[in-house]
Order: sequence, then C-alpha cells, then structure tokens
Amino acid sequence: HPEYFWLSGSYSYYSGDILGGDRVTRFLPEYAVDTALIDGYKTTLEDYASMVVSNAFRYSNAYDKIVYIHDLIVGQTTYNDDGDLKNSTAYGVLIGRKGICSGYAKAFQYLVNALGFDCYYVTGEVAGGEQHAWNIVSIEGENFFVDATFNDPLYTGANNLGADVFYNY
Repeated sequence: HPEYFWLSGSYSYYSGDILGGDRVTRFLPEYAVDTALIDGYKTTLEDYASMVVSNAFRYSNAYDKIVYIHDLIVGQTTYNDDGDLKNSTAYGVLIGRKGICSGYAKAFQYLVNALGFDCYYVTGEVAGGEQHAWNIVSIEGENFFVDATFNDPLYTGANNLGADVFYNY
C-alpha cells in the first residue's frame, strides 16, 4: 500500500500475559515522516498524482500510459541512499525526487494503480544477494516485470551510454 507512505514498514511491539495468554499489548509503527506533517504531505502527493494521471490520459493505450509513468519516475528521480526514510516511499520519489529501489517501486505502483491498472510491489534478491524491489504490472491480461531503478541511467552509473532512460528491465 504505497499510499501509506508515512509508515516506514518497521515496527516494534510489546506483549504481556493477558487472560492466561501472551498477547500484543502495544504496537508502535516506525514513521518515515513527522506525524504532524502527514496530512499536508498526503494532500501534496494526491494532488501531484492527480496531475500525472491526467497527463497520462493523453495517451490512447495502456502500454503508452504506463511507459509515461515509468519515464516520469526515472527522469525525475535521483538514486539516493542517504538514510532518509522518505527515500523508500512513493512520497520521497514523487515529491522529494530521490529514492532507493523500494521508493521507485512504490511510486510506480502508486501511479499505475491510480491509472486503474493492477500493479504489484515485488521484493527479492539480485545477483550478489542484495535485497531489491521492483514491480509486476498487468496490461490487458499480460504481466510485465518493470524495474524503474535499474532502468535509471543515473543508478546504473557505468552502464549509462548517454540514454535518458533504459528499458532493459
């Protein structure tokens, strides 16, 4: 649920003996943003997504709409692993314009879902055992893997042959 960008995905909980059983008595999510700013950030993200989706409808077919979303994310985002929790969120990528793979994938999912298409957030490992995130998008009954992070020439560094965006992944 990339729309819940304010949650980092980490949490802590406390348990205790309640009525003879061990139960969670307190659940504390870790926030990626200051909780006092959530409503304003949410409005900013929703307004931006509305504008992007409106622009995507200039294209007549599903494939071109989704490529537009992909290119927008890749073109405006700088890969940045500086420890800022927002970098792993749709907000960080779409509004802050910096992110890590989880942020790229959540931003892509958020916008593609807003277009009305099924898009899934996938995690796993890449060569060397490094954790990574990407997407599966369903277009007219066919599923496609999309990795906006690896398609960003700024991320791939030495593989940048002057392209603005890759479509290898």
